Amino acid sequence: MKKSFLIAFSLLSGLIMQGQTAMGTSNAHPTALLELKSSTKGFLPSRLSTIQRNAILSPATGLVIYNSDKNCIEWYNGTAWYNGCGVQDSSGGTAIISGCSTTSVARGTLTAGSLAVDVTQAIIVNVTMGGAYNIRATANGVTFTGSGILMGTGPQNIVLKAEGISLAQGVYNFELNLQPGCSFSREVEAGAVVANAICNKTSSTMVVPITSVTGKVWMDRNLGASRAGISVDDYQAFGCLYQWGRGNDGHASVNWTSPSIGRAVNGVTDILFELNTAPDALFITTSGAEYDWRYSQNDALWQGVSGVNNPCPAGYRLPAKAEFEAEIAAYGITNPATAYGAPHKFVTAGYRDYYFGEIYNSASELYWTSSVWGTQAYQTDFILSGHSYRSYGFSVRCIKD
Repeated sequence: MKKSFLIAFSLLSGLIMQGQTAMGTSNAHPTALLELKSSTKGFLPSRLSTIQRNAILSPATGLVIYNSDKNCIEWYNGTAWYNGCGVQDSSGGTAIISGCSTTSVARGTLTAGSLAVDVTQAIIVNVTMGGAYNIRATANGVTFTGSGILMGTGPQNIVLKAEGISLAQGVYNFELNLQPGCSFSREVEAGAVVANAICNKTSSTMVVPITSVTGKVWMDRNLGASRAGISVDDYQAFGCLYQWGRGNDGHASVNWTSPSIGRAVNGVTDILFELNTAPDALFITTSGAEYDWRYSQNDALWQGVSGVNNPCPAGYRLPAKAEFEAEIAAYGITNPATAYGAPHKFVTAGYRDYYFGEIYNSASELYWTSSVWGTQAYQTDFILSGHSYRSYGFSVRCIKD
């Protein structure tokens, strides 16, 4: 026994001295330091859990183990543990992506004002190290997301799913949260969105204050609008069209379906009213000498926060003619474009006719002031201040008292 051991030791020592070791064969391959050969047995590396593996201090590059938690052979590549299953543990198991490109596979349609349903976008990512991914990109109210595990390396396909409501029509660029950056474009089609501008005692407009360079605080949207304007002709920001001096009785409510089409929620009547408040939500048409919705006029209906029919939220009121003119001067407003360019984001809602009660949009911005001129009242269209019959329907923007 002792003799056999000495013989085997001598043979092994000889192979080691030659720089090669072979087991199961007489000679190791010329390129191999160690060669194992068997038709019935395999190489069995150390079995470690992830915790045990992580406890190895300064692992050698190329160190091999079997991860019993993942059931994978793993090796240390000098910076991270990599495994044959394609998932590594660098950056907490996050995949490393060196670049990406879009594909022609874009399914579903994005429509302005509508929830994204079954809308996807395929991208190709170049994976340099596998692992978990969480990709997202947001534009125009819609977010494309995708998450999962990338197995292996090289080009791989990922499908992102859209969620959210597109705010406006157009072509939008979605920039992905990848390094280096990658993006794709999607078109948003015009939708049959109805902007319901309801101005009655049960509905209120959200108050989002903005401060002008004049020091005045304004609401950022028209009364009845669901949002501040995102363009000069954003009909979802048009809001309601009020007759001068009337409150939130519903007469000003409009359903807008485009920048040029608005339909009144309530009908019209040619019966004038004698008191300060109308008995119903009908728009009162007129053809009399004073062209007012009342038999006898009352100049105090919209004066200050305590005005009889002040339609503005608590603490707000109709601006006076001079206050509107101060904003025009401060921001150099001379037309609809420059009016929208001011922080107020004034929009071109048009007007409602006093004679038939029809709604017209002439790409003009017509806003009532609280100031009166004889039997009429002042309004502004941001080109010049004028005065009109009080039975017209114009936009209202409130100012803080």
